[in-house]
Amino acid sequence: MMRRWAVLIAGLALAACGDESEPDDLAASCDGERVLECDPYEYTAIASASVTPERIGPLDPTARATVHVELEACDMRPGAASVQLFALIAPADAGADEVRVVDLGLTVRDDGTNGDETANDGVIDQTVGNPFGREIPERSDITLRFVPVLQGCQGDPLELAYPTGTRFEI
Repeated sequence: MMRRWAVLIAGLALAACGDESEPDDLAASCDGERVLECDPYEYTAIASASVTPERIGPLDPTARATVHVELEACDMRPGAASVQLFALIAPADAGADEVRVVDLGLTVRDDGTNGDETANDGVIDQTVGNPFGREIPERSDITLRFVPVLQGCQGDPLELAYPTGTRFEI
């Protein structure tokens, strides 16, 4: 019995060491490897992201949103990354299969234009119009999905909760 435990513990230790030595997708890309469908140096990740202020009301024509994204990318990346925004909406009584994905039609770029201060610095701070249209519910918690894209290569998305405000009525 003691021998079985020793073999099990040794096997777990080897498995843990194997996981630590394998590079993550970003490191592999920066080392010149293809990652998923991405050519070397194209894979980009998101370190953090936010949309402020909270509680923007859907359809409010006076509302402005500031999108902040901090990217993780290779030093030898072939251009400026962009980030696409989506909203994930689930009815209160819905299961995981009932989540609706809404394209907010909003892409921010790390290219030094449209309010982005410096091209390719890995930080995007851009103020945009109200990104929440008719499909977005009022006074609810939605999930915002930030998807990094570089040269057609899509990195892993980052998701965060966002509380919406009251719908603007005409």
